[in-house]
Amino acid sequence: MSAKILVILAALLALTSCQVIPTAPPIPTPVVWQVAVSPSLGFLNPAINECSQGLPGVAIEFNQLPAQLILTQPQDINLLWGSPIDLKQAAYELGLDRLVFVVNPENPIQETNLATIQKIFSGEVFSWAEVCPQCSDLPPDEIELWTFSIEEDIQTVFSQVILTDSLISPSAYLAASPSDVLAAVAASPSAIGYVPSTWLTDQSVRNLKLKDLPATQITFPYLAILSAPPSDQTQRWLTCLSKEIP
Repeated sequence: MSAKILVILAALLALTSCQVIPTAPPIPTPVVWQVAVSPSLGFLNPAINECSQGLPGVAIEFNQLPAQLILTQPQDINLLWGSPIDLKQAAYELGLDRLVFVVNPENPIQETNLATIQKIFSGEVFSWAEVCPQCSDLPPDEIELWTFSIEEDIQTVFSQVILTDSLISPSAYLAASPSDVLAAVAASPSAIGYVPSTWLTDQSVRNLKLKDLPATQITFPYLAILSAPPSDQTQRWLTCLSKEIP
């Protein structure tokens, strides 16, 4: 190799070593929203993240917690069902839903009344034959009750409109979520439970209608309780969530 070529190569190497290699801009740290959700709103879990996809710089960290724990240890945004007494934080109404009673499709009883439901859940009535003496093909086993912990918002709703002065039968089973109630009732012809109506998405259970209880009396709001006034991004996110409630 000639001396002339060596000099040119050396010069090129010197120029290359002096160039500044651009660095990628730092990735901004996202703002993390702490969101607490009661089991009653578990159907919104997929939408909680999906609705945040259009919010640049926002990440969602959510936990499913009993409603009473949500109220005593609030996060940035708290989602629950019903209207808590003495609520002091700002609240955004996502939509409305009503309490419905569900039975197994094999149960032929189509409707009943409030007094009978009260007797069923307080333990005064033990069999479906007592509910409808003239009916045939009734489940022969003792009525299987499904209810919720007193810490849950759905149980607060139930107590406000159904068993206002009575205690639930000690033989009732406690469910952790509406999906647990649906699964238990679908598996047992003698079972009965209650859930928000939005959870009725298939034919595995059937709504037992109450002929003397207007829908307005068993309808309650889904609320987003906020720890601070909502930003534009928060408003967009809540609006997106509200579209998931029928």
